[in-house]
Amino acid sequence: MMNRWRRLSQAVFFGLFVLFFLYVCSPYPASPAAMSNGWTPQEVDPETETLLVVHDSPPEWIAAGRSAFLVDSATKKEWGRFRIVAQRKNETTLHPDPPLSDDAWDELSTNFGPWTIQEKSPTSPPKHYETARKSKAFIPAATFLYLDPLVGLSSLFFGSICYIALIGSGIVVFLSVLFPRCFCGFICPLGTLIDGTDILISSTKPLSPVGVTGMFGNFRYVFLAGIIGAGGVGVSLIGFTTPLPILSSCMSAVATPLTVAWFRGWYQVPPWEASQALAVLLLAAVLLLGLIGTRFWCRFLCPSGALLSLTAPFRLFEIGIDGDRCTSCGKCTKKCPFGAVDQTISMQYRDCTSCGICIDCCPANAIKISVRQKRSVSPTSNVPLLQRQRRRFLGDVGGLLVGLCGGIGLSFGIRRTASGTVPLRPPGSQAETEFLKLCVRCGECLQACPNNALQPIGIDTGLERLWTPQLVPDWSGCEPSCNNCGHVCPTGAIRALDMEQKRSFVIGVAEIDEQRCLPYATGEECKICVDECTQAGYHALEFVSVGTELDDQGLPVEGTGVVAPKLIEHRCIGCGLCQTRCRAVNVTKEKRLDRSAIIVKPF
Repeated sequence: MMNRWRRLSQAVFFGLFVLFFLYVCSPYPASPAAMSNGWTPQEVDPETETLLVVHDSPPEWIAAGRSAFLVDSATKKEWGRFRIVAQRKNETTLHPDPPLSDDAWDELSTNFGPWTIQEKSPTSPPKHYETARKSKAFIPAATFLYLDPLVGLSSLFFGSICYIALIGSGIVVFLSVLFPRCFCGFICPLGTLIDGTDILISSTKPLSPVGVTGMFGNFRYVFLAGIIGAGGVGVSLIGFTTPLPILSSCMSAVATPLTVAWFRGWYQVPPWEASQALAVLLLAAVLLLGLIGTRFWCRFLCPSGALLSLTAPFRLFEIGIDGDRCTSCGKCTKKCPFGAVDQTISMQYRDCTSCGICIDCCPANAIKISVRQKRSVSPTSNVPLLQRQRRRFLGDVGGLLVGLCGGIGLSFGIRRTASGTVPLRPPGSQAETEFLKLCVRCGECLQACPNNALQPIGIDTGLERLWTPQLVPDWSGCEPSCNNCGHVCPTGAIRALDMEQKRSFVIGVAEIDEQRCLPYATGEECKICVDECTQAGYHALEFVSVGTELDDQGLPVEGTGVVAPKLIEHRCIGCGLCQTRCRAVNVTKEKRLDRSAIIVKPF
C-alpha cells in the first residue's frame, strides 16, 4: 500500500513539474496598447479644467473612470494623461491628471485636431508583456528548483545571499529529518524519471556487476565534498551535478524550441547549439547508469541525496525490522532499489528513502514505520562493532578529503579553460564573479525570455561559463517592456528589477563600425538603428550630417551629404535592439553587409 502512495506522489510531483515547466517556457503574450484616432475638440474650458471631444464611433474601452493619453495626431505631441469623466454616445469629457499649465491650455485652445486617445504614453515601451501572469504568479516560476537543497544552499554560501530558494531547501531538509531522504523517494522529478527508465531497462535484463555497492560505496559524499571544495574557491558545479538543474537544463534545451515553434513558427527558433546537446547527453548518461544498477545515480552520485543522507542520524521516524518476526527470506534486500537493507537484514538509514517497498514485500509483516528506536538490531558480523565503526569513520574522512582536494583541483582546471571576453549578461545580473557562483544553469531565464534574446553559452568560452545565459543581439535585442529573467531566477544571479530599473540598467554599450555603416562608408541613406532606438524610448542614437560639401564661403552645398547615426553613450544601456535591426535588414534581408554595422559590447 505504501509503495502505491509513493507512486502516486511521484506521478503528481512529476506531472506538476512538467506542466509548470511548459507553462514557464511557453511564449509570453504581448498586449498592444489600445489606440483610437480621429477625435476632434468640441469645447476646451480651462476654468473647469475639462475637454469635450467627439468621435463618430468611440471604441468600447473609452469609458468613464479610465485614464488615457491625449496626443496630437499630426505632430505626435503628447498633452499628458487625462481621466475620462463622462462618456455619452459620441461625446467624451476629459479631465487632465495631473493638471495642465496655462501655456498647455492655450495650446489646446488653438489646436483643432485631429487628436488621438491611447491607453499608453507614446514614450512608453511599444509592447507590454504579461510578466506578472507568470513571473509573479501564485506559485513562483522556479518553485521546483527551490526544492533542491543544494540550489538554496548555494545561494546562501556561495553567493552570501539568502533567497526564497533557501526556504524551499529548508522544507526539504525538515521533511528528511522526519523521514530519511523522503524527497528522493516521493518528490524528486529526476528520481521519478530514473525509476521509469530503470523499469524499461530491466525488461532487457541487464547484467549488473557483482558488488556494485562495495565498488562505489559512499562515493556520493566524496562527490558532495568535491562540489563544496570547488564552491569554496568560487567555482559552482551545482548546475552540472544536482538533479533538478540537470533535468531543467535538458528540458529547456528540448522543450523551449518546440513550444516556440508550436506557438510562433520554426523561423523564430534559434539554431540548436552543441551546448544544448551536452545538456541532453548529461541527462541521458544519468538515466543510462541504470544499466549498472537500479537508482545508480541516486545511490552513488547524487550530491543532493548525499546532503539529505546526513540528516539520517537525527530522524524522528524510521522503517524498522522486527527481529522476532523476521524470517530472513531476503525479499526486502532484493526489492529495495537503494540497497538500504543489507545482506544481514539490517537497515542502513543513510541509504533509506522511506519508500516503503520493503514493507509491502515482507510476507511476515516484520517491517513497519515507527518512532525512532534508541537501539536497533545489530547486524551479525565476525568483525567487532567498534573496529568496523573506526574503519568506516577513517574511510569517510579519507573520502571527504579526497573529494575536497579533487574539487579544488578541478576548479582551478576549469578556470584555466576560460577564454574570450565577458559575455553580454541579462539586465540585473550580478558582477561576473558573483554571477558564476550563483547561476545553477537551470535555464529558467532562457525560457522566460519572450524573444529568445537569452541563449546558453557554449563551451568555446570555457567550462565555467557553460550553459549560463547571454544576450545574443544578432538574434534579438532585449525587449524594453520585459523584465522576466530576474523574476524567475531562483538564486538571485539575476536580480528582480521593476520596469523603471530594468530600462536604466546598463549591460553594455553600442559601437558603430564606420567602415561598415552605410551612411559613413558609402553615403547610402540608412536610419533603421536610430528609428529602432527611438521607438524603444532610449534615444541613444541621433543623426549627424556626414559627407557634406562646402562652397567657397564655407556654407553647405544643397543636396550634398547624408545623415548618419551617432551614439550618445550615456543613454545607451546595451539592449542590442539596434544591432538586431541592422542585421535583420542589411545582412539577412538585403545582404548589403556581412555583419551588423553596430555591435553591442559588454559594459
